[in-house]
Amino acid sequence: MEGKNTLEGTKYVPGAVKKIARNISDYRPVIFTVMGDAPYGKKERQRMPEQIARIPRNTEFVVHVGDIKSTDIDCKSEAYSSAAAMFKESSRPFYIVPGDNDWYDCDKPMDAWNLWKESFLNFDNNWNKNYEVNYQKDRRENFSFLKRSVLFLGVHIIGMEPLEGIFSQF
Repeated sequence: MEGKNTLEGTKYVPGAVKKIARNISDYRPVIFTVMGDAPYGKKERQRMPEQIARIPRNTEFVVHVGDIKSTDIDCKSEAYSSAAAMFKESSRPFYIVPGDNDWYDCDKPMDAWNLWKESFLNFDNNWNKNYEVNYQKDRRENFSFLKRSVLFLGVHIIGMEPLEGIFSQF
């Protein structure tokens, strides 16, 4: 019977269908919150604690995609430490990748970069998690983790013209 599909030689395994169905039900959606460009100015800084408190209860983690300040806010320690303090109020693990306003657009980009790193590298370690987070060896602001078979990546993308000497370390 060449060319004909048959079940000949297959074996029935009791409970196999139920086992497969049970494993499929383990693949629940991963629910997370994404924010960025905040807290940009004075009004947003005032509203940020309420926004963090209102993160939906079913959110498993939060990702901030950068720009914790606008370009008209000085790149001083206070801008970074106040944002970090607000984000630490989250009841959920909080991840952050740097944006251009966070360091690149500052008068002294490398000073601002160091302030960002002091405040936010490994920021997720402020929370207990039941999964491992990996960090890129030479670019520790980049991270990855696997949650219910979904790979999440946080990648610092530098998409601007290089400032003299700035990107030699990147």
